[in-house]
Amino acid sequence: MHNRVGKKWEAVLQQLRTEIPEEQYNRWISSLELREFTLSNVEIAAPNSWTREHVERNYRPQIESAIQSVARRPVALTINVAETLSRKEEKRIEPSPEDAAFVEQLAGTQKLPPSRWSELRLNPKHNFENFVVGNCNRFAHHAAEAVAADPGKTIYNPFFLYAGVGLGKTHLLQAICHRICQNNPNAKIAYLSCEGLINYYLKAVQHRSLGNFRERFREVDVLAIDDVHFLESKTEYLQEEFFHTFNFIQDSEHQMVISSDRPPNEIQSVHKRLTSRFGAGLVSALEKPDYDTRLSILHHKLSLLDKPLPEDVLAFVANRITSNIRELEGALVKLVGFSTLMKQEITLEVAHEVLKDVLEEVPVPIRINDIQNFVSDHFNVKASELQSKKRSKSIVFPRQICMFLARRLTDQSLEEIGYYFGGRDHTTVLYGVDKIRKLAKTDTNIAALLNDLTKKLMKRP
Repeated sequence: MHNRVGKKWEAVLQQLRTEIPEEQYNRWISSLELREFTLSNVEIAAPNSWTREHVERNYRPQIESAIQSVARRPVALTINVAETLSRKEEKRIEPSPEDAAFVEQLAGTQKLPPSRWSELRLNPKHNFENFVVGNCNRFAHHAAEAVAADPGKTIYNPFFLYAGVGLGKTHLLQAICHRICQNNPNAKIAYLSCEGLINYYLKAVQHRSLGNFRERFREVDVLAIDDVHFLESKTEYLQEEFFHTFNFIQDSEHQMVISSDRPPNEIQSVHKRLTSRFGAGLVSALEKPDYDTRLSILHHKLSLLDKPLPEDVLAFVANRITSNIRELEGALVKLVGFSTLMKQEITLEVAHEVLKDVLEEVPVPIRINDIQNFVSDHFNVKASELQSKKRSKSIVFPRQICMFLARRLTDQSLEEIGYYFGGRDHTTVLYGVDKIRKLAKTDTNIAALLNDLTKKLMKRP
């Protein structure tokens, strides 16, 4: 290398020594090799991809600044992996079969990530904009937004979120990370599952590199751990390491965000001093979505799929799949997929057949008599009049509302519904149902009335 170029690089390194702590400089910067230093470009090489990734993420601005200071002009910086690293040397990064067996023994049945330090990526759809807010999750949502707006600076630290399977805790956890990245692109965020953290720890033990592990997860602005209950029954050493990592981040006034399938005091086989710290900030739960929220989730998901489905079908799905959001959305995708692939319109009958394997039993079945009573009370008419032969508008309209709700909320056929309304035939019932369905699409008052009656019927004793 030209002597003048070498002196320039030495000047860059000398400046970096004054800005970066000695231990970090020796670990990360001293191993970098200069490949090119021209008037417009500087190329340096890291010994391996992990070092390159770490330098890019943590030291690139300082290196660029030092180069510009020495060169006295803006210069483009390129950081590559040293070409001299042979395939044989690359393979040594991965554990040997004996090492892998040892790690698997420590980890039980868990499998290690495919690359040495691979991180879980954020799902681009898991943001606040795609999170449907209802009574079941409103408080947790507001708290999550507050944490994302000012990480580490609020009293909500740690922020501990718990919920059952498929209720949105991972979505909300990732939404926090997305928002922080949007607000501060330079924020150092580590998001991973607890299983991923365990795997990193086991790898560090295997390669005797706990120093790297600590630096990776302690020198962050935000540490977000999903499903922390997987710490149960793990080794004393792992829990001890996580305890000190937790304390380090808290003492640095950086943000901890944690999710679990249960509140901190119900996590078993984890040190009390650790679970007590989980509960020292804000603990918030995500409950099962109510009918209104389930219906809103279906509408939102349907808008993303850009495929219309009848309102009565959506109401039917919201009524019959209540356990979690994941199954609710899965049912919707199944209906849309069936409609697209089979070129068939989705009606209530088709929806019932397509989803028969996932529909939940209605604990207290809604009866047509219940519908007649609620509707007659609302319109101030007698239930017997809805069953009569009267054809006045004041009776026909409430009767058609009843037919529509019976079709939406019960499994009765058109003929069976007609029986409850004076023995009317199925064509009369079908006409009434279609009329109300069309009105609901164009008249917001009718749509609101139907939703209100549905809600009252769902909440009846």
